[in-house]
Amino acid sequence: MELEQSAGELVGSRLGVMDPTLSWNELSGRVMTQPLDALLPGASRLPLALRRMFDSMSGGNGGSQASAAKLVKAAVNSGLLVMAGTDKGVPGFSLQRELEIYVQGGLTPLEAIQAATIMPARAMKLDKELGTIEVGKLADFVVLDADPLANISNIRTARMVAAQGRLYDCDALWRAAGFAPR
Repeated sequence: MELEQSAGELVGSRLGVMDPTLSWNELSGRVMTQPLDALLPGASRLPLALRRMFDSMSGGNGGSQASAAKLVKAAVNSGLLVMAGTDKGVPGFSLQRELEIYVQGGLTPLEAIQAATIMPARAMKLDKELGTIEVGKLADFVVLDADPLANISNIRTARMVAAQGRLYDCDALWRAAGFAPR
């Protein structure tokens, strides 16, 4: 814990924060022949207007984000605070893809998950209130059907979401937002 605190203080005071948005780079760089579901499994469930918009995105060379993901790993190793973001990504899909890319680049599944939880809280100096599930902290969380530490893609198995003290069924939320059922 002492090492973690000193690294957090160093990051907050000198090195800064990195939000790579690799999933957006991958999405905007895909070739038209690559189905959206190949990058974002389940994206075919998007509401029609969103599916058409993201299906029409292309213009890239289909380049991999593997090299950039390795840079993310190097940034973490050097003490830079890396937090997961997706810019304009596909709602409900891009953050999961972002974390998968981080793991492909060498982060552990836990490090990738922390990039979406405790690291943003630290960047905003709210880590005493948010970012981990602890007594006395505010906690929104997702209940998964499978262990993301065993396979980071298991972050796609959300069943329930707890937000502001209420528990929601993910399938009902998807339907309410116009997504096709799983």
